[in-house]
Amino acid sequence: MKKVVILGPESTGKTKLTMDLAESFNSRWVPEYAREYLNKQGGAYHEPDLLKIAKGQARREQEAIAGKGEVVFFDTDLTVIKIWSQYKYGRCHRWIVNQLNRLSYDLYLLTYPDMPWTPDPLREHPQHRDKIFLLYLKELQSRNLPFKIIKGLGKCRLNEAVSAVSNILITG
Repeated sequence: MKKVVILGPESTGKTKLTMDLAESFNSRWVPEYAREYLNKQGGAYHEPDLLKIAKGQARREQEAIAGKGEVVFFDTDLTVIKIWSQYKYGRCHRWIVNQLNRLSYDLYLLTYPDMPWTPDPLREHPQHRDKIFLLYLKELQSRNLPFKIIKGLGKCRLNEAVSAVSNILITG
């Protein structure tokens, strides 16, 4: 089974892209656990909540990996928690870093912040999307992970992502 993570700054179409990819490949997708957790908390969180969110995300990912199929798509992974924790609190819990070092994925699709900002009560930094994008890029590069930057709007964005995923399915 191929594992594909969609990540990037806030309001860059990650969830829609993840759902559209799952539909395009007749596959499953794993929603972002943070959104569910934060909605239950009324949007408020503190640093210790990030570890709870990370463990919930990791649990969902493990359940999905245990299933069948050619490819599964993840609407974010623990990389998002790591970047956010470092950005907001200047550090990241060791458990999150350790998990990231032991997990592997076949492809990361890094969404570029070329879409208009969509307000959402759970989003915090509309003016920092370019800066946060660079943090993701640096993280993927420093860990030598396979990734593709996804740009464009609508079908163009989806077609670029479908092409990247098709390539890993063809090349094995």
